[in-house]
Amino acid sequence: MKNTLLLLICLLPILGFSQKRKTDKHWEIGLNSTQLLRNLFAQNPTGLIGDYTFFIKKGANNNFFRAHFGGHIVNKEESFSGLGQFLTSKNTDLRIGLGFERRRTIYNKLQLVWGGDVLPSYTLDQSVLKSFVPNTSKLLENKKEIYGVGAGPIIGLRYSFSQHFSISTESSLYVFFSESKNVTREDGVQITSKNFSKFSVSHTLPNSLFVVMNF
Repeated sequence: MKNTLLLLICLLPILGFSQKRKTDKHWEIGLNSTQLLRNLFAQNPTGLIGDYTFFIKKGANNNFFRAHFGGHIVNKEESFSGLGQFLTSKNTDLRIGLGFERRRTIYNKLQLVWGGDVLPSYTLDQSVLKSFVPNTSKLLENKKEIYGVGAGPIIGLRYSFSQHFSISTESSLYVFFSESKNVTREDGVQITSKNFSKFSVSHTLPNSLFVVMNF
């Protein structure tokens, strides 16, 4: 019994520390308000989803896991009067960012943020043109798919107005590699097929403002 009590006394600080660390962990959800306002006032909005338009973060003690999401899906149908043509087009762009984030307070409620991301992406650009002429029809399809992945560091600033509300902005330097395939078919028969590979570097300035809710 004595040994059991001694063991419990020794474990209490460890258990208390573990519970404190658990309660320190919290979630953050952020929305790119710049992209949202741009779409609200644009004549041809692209929808609420843009390049990394919102994020989810979880962590504690200024160490966070981060996941960013963005993209757009656009479907269009057009007909050309007098030409007997009907065009259907589809453009899909999906982007994900997975990474880590560190923070350090530099003045009052202002924090310096740095870290890194890995960025898989997928793009589909597809169009189908139907042409109708007397006694016959023709179907011309073009499909372009791009698979990409990128990685690189980020740095930014974060300001907390309260325990549950803050704003943030950041800059990034990403290196991307992508492979694309462009296929053209006429009446279901493949007539051309081209493959491309590409390296690129993207530097993003801190021109987006994220509104962040902490809970």
